[in-house]
Amino acid sequence: MRKREPDDLYKALVAQLAYTVTPTTVMGFTLVVIGYFAATSLHDTGIFAAMVCGGLASFAKVCVMLCHRHWTNTGRPPSLAPKDWELAHAILTFLVAASVGAISALIFRSSDFSLHVLATALLFGYSAGVASRMSVRPLISAIAISIAAVPTTISAAFAGDTAHWLLATMFAVFLLAAMQSVWHVYRTASQQILLRLEMERLARVDPLTGLANRIALREGFARSPHTVGPMIAVHCLDLDGFKAINDRLGHSAGDDLLIAIGVRLRGLIVPHDIAARVGGDEFVVVQTQIQNTQDVEQTAHDVFQSLTTPFDIFDEAVRVGVSLGYTVRPAKDAEFSTMIRLADAASYRAKRNGGGVEREFPSFHQTSPVAAD
Repeated sequence: MRKREPDDLYKALVAQLAYTVTPTTVMGFTLVVIGYFAATSLHDTGIFAAMVCGGLASFAKVCVMLCHRHWTNTGRPPSLAPKDWELAHAILTFLVAASVGAISALIFRSSDFSLHVLATALLFGYSAGVASRMSVRPLISAIAISIAAVPTTISAAFAGDTAHWLLATMFAVFLLAAMQSVWHVYRTASQQILLRLEMERLARVDPLTGLANRIALREGFARSPHTVGPMIAVHCLDLDGFKAINDRLGHSAGDDLLIAIGVRLRGLIVPHDIAARVGGDEFVVVQTQIQNTQDVEQTAHDVFQSLTTPFDIFDEAVRVGVSLGYTVRPAKDAEFSTMIRLADAASYRAKRNGGGVEREFPSFHQTSPVAAD
C-alpha cells in the first residue's frame, strides 16, 4: 500500500490518525465499562485482564494522538517520521482490537444472554468506529477489525444453538462488509486529499514556467533557516530585451522563451534552493547551501552565463540579456523583504550599467559589476 502512495499523500493520510481523540476516548471508556461489568458478573479474570489491557492501550493511544497532533500542527517533527507515527498508532490499535476480541469472545463462552447483547454492541461499535475513522490506513483497519471480530465469531459459533449460529454468520457477513467500507472510505479520502494537494500546489506554482510563484517563494524562504547552511543568498534577475523579442516574434515565442528559462533555472539549483518567477520577465533564486561567498558569486555567474546562452525559439537562435543582482546574509539574520530589496536594487544597478551581475553585501559594503557579453 505505502509503495503506491505519493509521499505527500502518505503524510497527509497518516496525519489524519491524530484526529480521532474523541471516538477513541469514548471507545476506551465503553470497553472498560462493559469489560468491568462482565468480569464482575462472571468472575472471569481473563475478561478483567483484557479490560485493563484495552483501557491502558486506549489511554496510550490518546496520548500518542495528542503528541502527533502537536507535531502535525507545528510541522516540525521532534524525532519521529510519519512511518514511526503510523507504527505507534498501529500497535496500540491492535492492542485495543485484541482486548475487544478477547472480552467479546470470553463473554460468548458464558450462558448469560444479556451479556451477549453487550458483547455484540461492543464489537459492532468498535468495528464501525475503526471502519469510519481509521480507514485512511486500510491495512491497519482491516487487521484491527479482523483481530476483534474473528475470535468473537468463532466463540459465538461454538455456542451450539441456532440463534448463535445465525449471530456468528451475521458477524462474518458484517466483517466482509466492513472491509469493503474500509477500502471505499480510503479511496474517497485519498482522492479528496490528492485534489487538495494539487490545488495547493497550483496555488504556489507559476502556470507558465512551472517555477515557484511569489507565495511559494515567501513560504520557502520562511522555511529555509531550518535547512540552510551558515549563509543564505537571494538573486534577483531581470531579462533585457524581452519585450523586443515579444514584439518581433510574437507572444507565443515569448512564452516559449520564458518556459526555456524556467528549465535552465531548475537545472542550476540544488535541493532546498528556490527558483521563482515573480513577474513578467522577473525571476528570483534563493540559494541556501552556502559555505562561503565564493559559492554565491559562482552561482550568480552560472545563472548569467546560462541564461545569456542563445535559445532555440521557432528554429531561430534567440538571445536575451540579463541584469542580475544578489545579496547574502548569515542565515540566522536573513529577512526576506530586506534581502529582496537589496538584491533588486543591485539588479537595477546592473541594468543601468547595460546588464551583467552586481552584488550587494551589506556586511562588507562592497560591489563588483561584471559587464554583459
